[in-house]
Amino acid sequence: MTTGSDYWLARWLDDHELRNERDAQRFLEEPRHIEDLRAAASAARTTAEPLGGAEETTIVAGRTIDLSGKLGCYHPECLQRDVDRLFSRVWHYFDIIVVEGLAPTSMLSMLADQQGDFRERFLGFVKNFFYVRKIGAENMLVYREKPPACTLHLRQHAEQFAATNLLEERKSWVSSFSSDARIQSLDKHDDHWHYVVTHPNIEHMALGLVRNGSRSRKPTKSQIFGAVFDEYAANLVSDIGAARTMLSPLGAAASIHEGLLSRAPVDDAPNVQDALFELDLPTISGLSAKDLIKIRQENWQYFDAFRLALKTAARDFIANAGDGVPSEDIARQIKDDVIEPELIKIRRELRISADSLTRKSAVSLPVGALATTIGLLDKFPLVAIGGAAIVTAAGIGSFLLDYKKYIDDKRGVLMSDMYFLWNAQRIASRAKH
Repeated sequence: MTTGSDYWLARWLDDHELRNERDAQRFLEEPRHIEDLRAAASAARTTAEPLGGAEETTIVAGRTIDLSGKLGCYHPECLQRDVDRLFSRVWHYFDIIVVEGLAPTSMLSMLADQQGDFRERFLGFVKNFFYVRKIGAENMLVYREKPPACTLHLRQHAEQFAATNLLEERKSWVSSFSSDARIQSLDKHDDHWHYVVTHPNIEHMALGLVRNGSRSRKPTKSQIFGAVFDEYAANLVSDIGAARTMLSPLGAAASIHEGLLSRAPVDDAPNVQDALFELDLPTISGLSAKDLIKIRQENWQYFDAFRLALKTAARDFIANAGDGVPSEDIARQIKDDVIEPELIKIRRELRISADSLTRKSAVSLPVGALATTIGLLDKFPLVAIGGAAIVTAAGIGSFLLDYKKYIDDKRGVLMSDMYFLWNAQRIASRAKH
């Protein structure tokens, strides 16, 4: 079996008819299959290029949600959580999400180093890929390797991708970072020191090395935190490079990256995709990627109107925004001025109609008849509920008028641009309970 996927790992798994993580684990027990894996990674394309045909709904996922495990964790549960975080940010607008996944060069590096946890780490990516396939997200992802995140050539790469203003924040960033950062360990290895640093803005921990020019002198806090900055800045420059190369907006999700971009934005003004990536949709947070994709697929007839409304609102707010207004402020305006008022209107109209219907039914219909009547009214013009249901003509007529208004109000709600989101919230509420 072969696949049309652009992910080298997907092709390798499908070519060998490996259906799950256990199949891959057994397959790699033979050394020749490891060499086959090496050959597949070596032959994989590593250069990014612009995508054609879907620019308006495409975004490059930043580190921590690009399924690479970099700046995060390689454990399968953490990688799966990255999938859920990714779709919580993009499901409402974007069609194509560019991710890195297990990059070919990363695979080759793992094989060359002969790391003791090679199989465990590799199988984590395999398990995550099959999770993506299971939830129906495979066709929404495009896999591309990003430019190297190199601290040694950080300035050179920043100049290449027009991101040098980020580097000017190093001194002030280290100063502010120091107040909440903690050095958990610092160990000497030959001519460098290995550090482990924790901080509220780092989901797990920062691990790296620092050289201070002396084999014996312990590096200072400023030097260690400067090395943390360089690592995060190098990955952000890599993200920016991928986005610029592919002519797509960047969805930065790491807290440190978002903070750096707010301090030193790399673009003059936010665009529609930037603003809508920052949009925090009310009451939808917490759902898995599987649930979000299912909601979108099952309500496709309302989705286009919803997405068009978001795009129009974003364009209008951006056009009227002053210079330097960040994309998160635009997103907040969309939520406060467009989404929330319309959702409130939908809830109010349906509640008023339902309350009126309930009050009339309590007067006009006997106990127990309401549910039966509503359930059958769509099929029959008049329903006899039985001998106990003695309803006056005036009573049933009044009820029918209110029921008609209730149905009309529901039809009006279906025409709302925000009906998709209102219905998604209702589904989300049921799922959470």
